[in-house]
Order: sequence, then structure tokens, then C-alpha cells
Amino acid sequence: MAIRIALMALLLLSGVALAAPKAGGPVRGAMTIGESKLAVDVSWLQDGGVVLLKIVTAEPIPEAERESRLEAAKKLFAGKPGSRVSLTKQGQLMAVFKLTGWTKPFTADAITGPAVP
Repeated sequence: MAIRIALMALLLLSGVALAAPKAGGPVRGAMTIGESKLAVDVSWLQDGGVVLLKIVTAEPIPEAERESRLEAAKKLFAGKPGSRVSLTKQGQLMAVFKLTGWTKPFTADAITGPAVP
């Protein structure tokens, strides 16, 4: 009986560990926002089939271009479920949006594609 209880406890704890949210990144990449290609850092948090992506420009946007880049980013992410686009205090563009139905572990390969040997 003690073995059965220990086995059930182990299965329960391993199920909880597998269900825990998993974070990753940042992964350096590039995006075209408006007419400009910008370096971005992408990080994520996966909880079950939901992945929250956070995309932040690697460098602050020049102050004169912030409003136009912010509007272009809002248009780019418009209509994406749970999307939010804003400027950080440092002047970087930050976009957060949600992917749903992602059943396998989310990795950098999902953003950049698998590494070629």
C-alpha cells in the first residue's frame, strides 16, 4: 500500500512539474516595423497551450521617430489576440501578444528555425 501511495504522489508531482509555466529567451532577431528593419529581443512564457511573446527593440527608438514607429507597430500587431504595443521608459518599442494552441514546448527554433550545422 505504501508503494502505491508513493507512486501516486510521484505521478502527481511530476504532472505538476510538467504543467509549470516555462520561460525562455531572449533571442535576438529582426523585424520590419513600418519601413525600418529593427533589431529585437524576443522572450516568452509558455503555460500549457498558451505562449506569451514579448518583443522589445534592442535599442531605444530616436525620440523624433517614436510616435510614427509606435503607430506602425500597433498596425502590425492589430488584430492579434491579446496584443499590446507600447513604449518603455527608455524609448524602446515593446509588443506583447499571445499564441494559443501551442502543444509542444516553445523554443528559440520556433522563432528562428532550426540551426543549420
